[in-house]
Amino acid sequence: MRSFSFSNATPLWAGALPIAAIHVSYLIAASNNHVPWCNPYFDSCTSISATGRELPEFYWFKITMVISALIMIAYWRQVAIRQRSIGSSGNVIATTGTIAGIFLIVYVLALGIEGDLFRLQRRIGVILYFTLTYLAQLMGVSWLWQNGYRGLPVRIMLSLCILCLVIGVSSLSAEIMTTWHDQVEDAVEWILALILMLYFIVSYWAWKMTGA
Repeated sequence: MRSFSFSNATPLWAGALPIAAIHVSYLIAASNNHVPWCNPYFDSCTSISATGRELPEFYWFKITMVISALIMIAYWRQVAIRQRSIGSSGNVIATTGTIAGIFLIVYVLALGIEGDLFRLQRRIGVILYFTLTYLAQLMGVSWLWQNGYRGLPVRIMLSLCILCLVIGVSSLSAEIMTTWHDQVEDAVEWILALILMLYFIVSYWAWKMTGA
């Protein structure tokens, strides 16, 4: 089995920082009665966006999420470097992930600003961030699998991608075919965001096992 080196904790930061950013933002918002106290993963009581719209959480959310997006972009650049180091081209994966990070910044910068244009910007930004990040992750774990990296962390990464797909397709089907989708939409957003972030964290373990 071929191996590639990994020398820093970018994947950990790419996953852990946005998880901390979102949850701390929620706690600040709830403490100021801007969102209800609840379990957003089960109660579907508030969106992620709602936790960063008002002061003082507004500043925390924007700063930490922009930093998170930049770290994610750096993560995908490292993926490309390590792929090229063993003779593979990582341009497609890195480009997809980088564009996803850019759209996360687009979304974050428009958050909390009134107007139809900024509302559209937020909508486009968040949809393309989720979609392109998922595609980059799926291509990344597929590349690992095809090149013989099939240890436990890679299997977990693949399972996270499959779970994300199942939840996404189920949510889309519910939106089209049912009247209760709006009641669970926020919870689905929280769950999908957590899955995407966990992928980054597990990838640190995967890369360590393949030749850190």
